[in-house]
Amino acid sequence: MAELSQRATLRRAATTETALTALAARSLTSVLVADSAVTSPRFKNVSAALVKFARDGGRVIFASEFVSLTTPPNFKKYFRSEWGLNWEMEGYERNVHSLQDTRSERLKALNSLPPEYSMKAVTIKGHKTGDAVYASRNTGAAVVFAKLGQGGEFQSNPSPPPNLLISYPIDIKTGFNMNINDLPNEILCKIFECGTDAARDWDSTGGIYEAYVDQQEARIQQIELENSEDDDSSSRPSLGDQPSNGAPGGSPNHPTDFQVLCSHVCTQWRAICLGNPLLWNKIYIRYAEDPSIIKHNKSLRYQKTRAWLARSGDTAPLDIKVNFKHERPVPPGDSVRWLTPFDVNDIVPVIVPHINRWRSFNMTTKTLKMMRVLLKAIQLESAPQLKHLLLQAPTLGKNTPFDPYRLLKGGAPNLRHLALAGLSIDWDSLDFPRLQELGIFRTVSTEDRRLTRDDVVGVHNRSPKLESLVIEGAFISQITTPPVPPATIPSLRHLVLETGIPEGPPVDASVLSWIYAPNLLSLHALGWERSPISWNFILRTLSEGYSGLTCLSLLIEHRPSPNDVPYSDVFRNLQALEDLTLHCAYDMPRAEEDDAREVYCVAPLMDAEVCPRLVRLVAMNTGTSIGDWIDLAARRDGARRRLQRLVTNARAHAWMSEDGLDTLRLYVDKLVFLTRD
Repeated sequence: MAELSQRATLRRAATTETALTALAARSLTSVLVADSAVTSPRFKNVSAALVKFARDGGRVIFASEFVSLTTPPNFKKYFRSEWGLNWEMEGYERNVHSLQDTRSERLKALNSLPPEYSMKAVTIKGHKTGDAVYASRNTGAAVVFAKLGQGGEFQSNPSPPPNLLISYPIDIKTGFNMNINDLPNEILCKIFECGTDAARDWDSTGGIYEAYVDQQEARIQQIELENSEDDDSSSRPSLGDQPSNGAPGGSPNHPTDFQVLCSHVCTQWRAICLGNPLLWNKIYIRYAEDPSIIKHNKSLRYQKTRAWLARSGDTAPLDIKVNFKHERPVPPGDSVRWLTPFDVNDIVPVIVPHINRWRSFNMTTKTLKMMRVLLKAIQLESAPQLKHLLLQAPTLGKNTPFDPYRLLKGGAPNLRHLALAGLSIDWDSLDFPRLQELGIFRTVSTEDRRLTRDDVVGVHNRSPKLESLVIEGAFISQITTPPVPPATIPSLRHLVLETGIPEGPPVDASVLSWIYAPNLLSLHALGWERSPISWNFILRTLSEGYSGLTCLSLLIEHRPSPNDVPYSDVFRNLQALEDLTLHCAYDMPRAEEDDAREVYCVAPLMDAEVCPRLVRLVAMNTGTSIGDWIDLAARRDGARRRLQRLVTNARAHAWMSEDGLDTLRLYVDKLVFLTRD
């Protein structure tokens, strides 16, 4: 409007009276109708005045919000009853609209019209061939310029270029409350998309390292809520698991999907839902979809999944999750059932043909044999749009007969996040140049298939953008003899090394001897069954390198010894550390009875100049008394190194009082202080 006001005299009509007065003025040459209210019977007199204005030689332009706020049925009815035109809305999509050679001679004389333009616009059908000004090849006209009776010319321009709007328009604004049936289609589409996303109880697009950190934080929060220090790893959710709200009462029956409900409201809503691929491109398969009468006819199975894939179109990216692992039993008499191993042979042929549209894929199985069906189907495929891939199977045994599978040998150029659990994979096949996160969980224990230095270094060489590496529950190959210098991985920012199994070399000491990440920001070294040599290697590595760490988590298995690398050397090197977690997996006697006080893992932090940026400290089973905590927190607070959060489970003593806890709370922003019962 600002540009138009520089080229013409503008008058605005916000009420019926001002509109009728302006239409009767002889100086008026053109009208821009930007409000769909004129289609309402309440403003029939305004429509009649517009028709008379056009027949008398004026120009009427329907544009801007008129098309957005007019439903297809009302559009068709209005132009047929008021204007005598058979115009109908055909579609609403982005296209390149070209200037038509069949346009009127008057418009051919305008040299300022661009030959084409690209934008999302409503197209019209039912117009005469010579009335189309701009149209695309496969749809109707986006700009129509028609002559009404013997009078002037009448223009419908849902998305007009500015060059066509050289006129003296009137913007009719009525300001009445809109009925839901009058909402424009694009707004309804957005509402349906938001509702579908809100009703969905799963997500396959999260980061692997982010999920690991969230799990650790959830465990601490659970301890805080229950006032218990027990760390039950068996209650820890499996990789990629999300709470399911769609199966109340332990039944696979769940409420009808939001988009399906919307499509059953009315004809208009159904057309909008079925015409929007983004409502059908997120597919969660967790229960058998078909009744028993067709369970033996594979061509008729999984019709819901087939229908959703068809409705998602040919280009919309797909987010697919398949879950065969369910712990809750199906109630007796239930008409549906959870997925079983027999269903995998029916599901894989349905979803794999659409692998070119996979954006995220998440599959959890009960047996490796089930996962092999998928691995065999995709090992030579390409997935050009795939960004997230998560495959989870049970841990393999020592004597498994299954050979390693290659993974997407056809290529996945956009893969960013890859998590593999319990699988026998040919590590040389992981050739993903844009891979940013890799999670390796529960690898096989057979010696010739254990994770080796060459596997880890080879993956990095083929994925130079790798930022996060999570190795949890993996069987590690024996340390190379003679030792090989560590390979430098400058891109790595986050490293999680957690054994989780008491067999084989410790994962953290092994991997830290294989690679060196000079730009590492967070390290979680949680290996089990370390020897004193391995533990001292970790301490020495931290005391000599990784000075840029901001987050560190350590599992301490060995009682401090004067022969160990001093913790003071470790923490004095970590000047950028902000978040520190220490778990002691042994019984630490009371601090005042221990002769090795100088090598306590917490003692160096008494000096506020050690780890000066530390704001969060989680220390479990460190043997630190309440008096030591008060001393540590007070010193850091006095040196303006205040802790924002302190989590500990120091032992309960007879002399411990609420006054001591209250004193400690003065020096920290948040205290999670847990004691043994």
